[in-house]
Amino acid sequence: MPSLINNIPIYNTNRRIDEKFAPKSRHISVSKNYNVNVNLAYQAPKAKIKISTEGDNSYGIGWLGGSNFGVSYNDKSTVKQLSAGWFSDYEWNLQQGYYPLWKRNYVKKNNGFYDINSGSGIRDDYVHNFNDIKFQRSPTQNESFSLLKVTLDNWDISSGLKEEFAKQLNNQNWSDFTLTEFKLNFAYTISDEHIVSVKTTMSATAKFQEKSLHENQEINKLNSYLNNIKNQFNTRFNGKFIIPTDTGYANGLNALASKTTNKSNKEYFHDLVNNWFDPIKTQNDNNYKAEFWYTTNSKNEPSEVFIKFYNPIDKRYEQFILSSNMKIEWQPTEFLKKQSFSSRLEFIPSYIYDYDTKTKRLVRILSPKKEINDDETKKLKEESARSNSSQLYGGKFEYFGDVGVEFSASDDENEVLYINDKPVDVLNKHFSTILKDLRLEDKEEGAINTYKVEIKQFKRDSKSKNNSEVVKTYTVHITTKSVNSILEGKWFAWDPKNNPKQKDLITENLLDSKGNPILDNQGNSVKNPNFDPYINPTTGTKKQLLWVTNKFNCSWQRCQTGIEDAIFYPDSSIAQSGFIAEAAVVGKGVNLSLNTNIKNSNTEVKRYSVNLANQNNFEIQEHNIPGLATSKKGTKEEIINNENNYFSTSGLWLFRVSHEKDQQSFKLFLIGENSNTSLFTDIVHSNYYTPFWSSLAGKNLKEYLKKERKLSEKNIDSLSYEKVLSYWKSYIDFKLNKNQIQDPNLSDLAKIIDKNLEEQIVNNQIDLKQNQKINLQVDISDFVSSLSQQQLEALKFDKNSNSAHLNFNVENLSTNSDNSKDLILDLDKNQSIPLNFKYNFEYTGIRNQDEIKKLKSTKEEILVKDFLESEIKKTITKNPFLSSDQLLEKINYLSSSITGRDDVQTIINYQGLSDYQVELKTSNEGIFFDKNKFKFNLKEIQEEAKNNYNPFSILPDNFTINLAGIDNNTQAIDYIKSQIQEATNGKLKANQDFDFVSLQPLITNSTILNPEENLSNLDLANSINLGLQSLKQPGFANIKIINTVANTQKPNITDLSKIKLDPIILKTNKESEISEELIQQLNQQLVKFDLNVQDYLTANNFNLALEKIQNNKVSDIELEPANFLTNNKLKIKVENLDFNNLISDLDIKKDVIEKRNESITWIIPAILIPIIIISVAIFFIFRKKFKTFKK
Repeated sequence: MPSLINNIPIYNTNRRIDEKFAPKSRHISVSKNYNVNVNLAYQAPKAKIKISTEGDNSYGIGWLGGSNFGVSYNDKSTVKQLSAGWFSDYEWNLQQGYYPLWKRNYVKKNNGFYDINSGSGIRDDYVHNFNDIKFQRSPTQNESFSLLKVTLDNWDISSGLKEEFAKQLNNQNWSDFTLTEFKLNFAYTISDEHIVSVKTTMSATAKFQEKSLHENQEINKLNSYLNNIKNQFNTRFNGKFIIPTDTGYANGLNALASKTTNKSNKEYFHDLVNNWFDPIKTQNDNNYKAEFWYTTNSKNEPSEVFIKFYNPIDKRYEQFILSSNMKIEWQPTEFLKKQSFSSRLEFIPSYIYDYDTKTKRLVRILSPKKEINDDETKKLKEESARSNSSQLYGGKFEYFGDVGVEFSASDDENEVLYINDKPVDVLNKHFSTILKDLRLEDKEEGAINTYKVEIKQFKRDSKSKNNSEVVKTYTVHITTKSVNSILEGKWFAWDPKNNPKQKDLITENLLDSKGNPILDNQGNSVKNPNFDPYINPTTGTKKQLLWVTNKFNCSWQRCQTGIEDAIFYPDSSIAQSGFIAEAAVVGKGVNLSLNTNIKNSNTEVKRYSVNLANQNNFEIQEHNIPGLATSKKGTKEEIINNENNYFSTSGLWLFRVSHEKDQQSFKLFLIGENSNTSLFTDIVHSNYYTPFWSSLAGKNLKEYLKKERKLSEKNIDSLSYEKVLSYWKSYIDFKLNKNQIQDPNLSDLAKIIDKNLEEQIVNNQIDLKQNQKINLQVDISDFVSSLSQQQLEALKFDKNSNSAHLNFNVENLSTNSDNSKDLILDLDKNQSIPLNFKYNFEYTGIRNQDEIKKLKSTKEEILVKDFLESEIKKTITKNPFLSSDQLLEKINYLSSSITGRDDVQTIINYQGLSDYQVELKTSNEGIFFDKNKFKFNLKEIQEEAKNNYNPFSILPDNFTINLAGIDNNTQAIDYIKSQIQEATNGKLKANQDFDFVSLQPLITNSTILNPEENLSNLDLANSINLGLQSLKQPGFANIKIINTVANTQKPNITDLSKIKLDPIILKTNKESEISEELIQQLNQQLVKFDLNVQDYLTANNFNLALEKIQNNKVSDIELEPANFLTNNKLKIKVENLDFNNLISDLDIKKDVIEKRNESITWIIPAILIPIIIISVAIFFIFRKKFKTFKK
């Protein structure tokens, strides 16, 4: 959605240190020496310095520079060839003398240290200037330097230096800085015509904003103000509101005012808090506009209380929590104490969910009070009338859900409340208890749902204060209904009394022929190896609790179960909707019956056909078999308890059991050619059927049962389906009362209000001004049935138009640089509190239609609002365990990927309390965004993603494990574990991260341990599915197991190491011929062992053997099994007679070079000796002539 419905930010009174920034500059210089070996001799290749960035990194573009440096330059690299002056060379010098001659001399580059001060001729070889770089504080800041690479030829002359330079820049107190005069300096050390060392210096001037920290005095004043309020609140109320009441406790603050006193519970409460708050709220008030706010629980009692105030520092309204769970004590006024028993005895119904057929929604309502006028009631009323008011009878009533009982006794303490003839605890003359439907409990714990509620008034002795004689009674009968009728599905052929094989499955110890226990030598009963503790002795099936996930993409009201008019208490904290079901495999037929211990009037059972072929979702389908037509809306099923009745149509069937209102139950029965001793998930292979305690819903319920109900793990695991459903209702009520989740109807109402607000703003129907009051009319016809009378009154509901009239305050309004507006609206306090709304309606970067039309006339509109927000959530959801910095880095790159443009920049601003704002900016004046700001709460989205993460999502799609010939359970189990670990790169380890839901499919299915030959279509191979359950967090997966091999014939020797083969002799140097000849000779020898290469040895291992044979004259090779029909390794010796022709080109060239060098060695003396002789002869001839000349 374009807007954001925010909870009012929670304020914490911590000391606040503000950041202030001042412009600063600093020169940074880092140097490092690198050993190199670059030849500077005459005609040596000219060395090059290359400066480049590696990888696809936007920071590397545009700042490399290069205009002063080198012969090659682009955005990603710049290259400089060292000047000729670095290299040794010949020079001609004029030799003075009688005959001046030009002489060619070899001039070496002098040894020494050369830097920029050494000379001007080659100045550009010493310095490279980069372009200026402007940085924002970013997770990728250091990467820009780590991707920089500087080389002299192939010698790295920047490693370590760039990292040290980046470290100098990584100052957390700097932001928004620019590097100027950014350069590289090179200094060279030359020795013996080689550059042997380079000193590289990276330097720059950094201009930046430096952060300094200052304690915020305005925040200190605000903290002092709020802490003073909280201290006085604790002193005044001490965690409990004592609220006077003229009418009693029923309906809490929503109770109607007494017609006599004309004062309601809400008025008493408001007087109580206003008398305390009004005098102190203006003490040291710096225009904080503080108001006292509260939310209510399911009893309509104040629960969470807080101060809503304006924070002038952050310029927004925030909430300061005073208490998250206030206790309530209702204090009867003198007026109430004088009222009759019937006025002082109150029955407080529970909130329940019901289905509204008009709006097709689940609605949360107070359980209606139903009066029962049967013969017994009439008789008791008649007796009451004749008793002259000494034995009063109030009637018989029926409720859904738990019923609270409250009674305020007189000051004389001579009135006592009894439940089923047992006195109730009393405190401060107040009796209080809860009546529950206990029909699922053991008889020792009651197992009842009908109660006699009785008040007895005693004659009290004024001296002894003794309540001695009953003078008046008042009696009411109450029935509570929380438990559905229990539908049982028994395997029709189940008759363990007359079937010894069936009895054996449910008998824990071995019995002899007379039915007596068989004892061991120590006198202990011998365990029955066939005993299966999970088989229900009554039904002959294994009942399994499931969370059935419904993935249909629609609102929760219609899709919680995927079944029209179904009622299941929703948990809005779970991402995927679904429901709890009990499933059983019932073989070829089921006998259906209703448990006689739980009797409810108006019980209805509906039958639905489930589409087993849909592997992607739970789906109800039409079923048109003659005589058994089943519609998608379900078909009513008349259940008659008769052991001879059966239902045997194959398929997956859902039976839904309901009574008039409240939670329904769901039973799945699989009928077909299946073993009744199997678990449902052993046979039905779909990840939307999750064992309940392995699901997120199951994990959440288990935590509640342990923490709030103090149940042990063992007790939880043994809970029946009906008890789990009962606890699930209590768990949802608990979360609603604690405001951990909200009634989804109220969440949807907030979204409707939000949508209407946005439409009016965009359509120019609201002229926005600061501190403006806005009136909004909203159609709430879909929500009327889920709102109380008090809520409708607060919303100023108009029956004629089905509209609410809402009042908003403009809390904050600002105009952005692109003329869009940021806006926060607040629903009026008198309308928010009855709805338990703690919302702000926030809009960022919003424009009206006139502004959009004007922009479109001159600019191109870039559409992002329908994509970016969802992509932000998707990115976080896909990576729930990354750090916040890593997630923000990924979000940082979303804008360019969504818009497909390089001229769009993403700026992420921290807003506090894990709130972030993504803002899109561009330097392109020819475009604008339909929305350029998005807010999100990183922590909330990340926590939701973590809670809903399935650890098995890292398994490959359609993951299948081939047992490849394994024929025993132990080896199969170990192999499956190892394959799962290997497929997840060690992230899922058996007994640490996961376990099997059941190994029964593997243990009982002998077919899967009989390998079958490879099929062209592996989908046709025999298969089983094993369920995996996560041990550390919620998670479930079904994996497919097959067992195929190329050849099912077992060799007569399975240990390959024991097979001795003759050496293989080859006479070829071609790979294809080697392969063909090797396979042929191997197969000729292996045939006597019922083996061959193709079916029993691995191809990869065979290819390695070929490579070894090609490069060696004699090779000892080992071939490994291709499957588990054999074990160990086959060892063979191979001799390649044609190996001499396989000498590599490298060896040939080496030989030629060696021979050439040998020839040169002989030639040199042959040439040199004649030259020497001739030179000596010439010398003597010239010497003789020279002497003659002198004479």
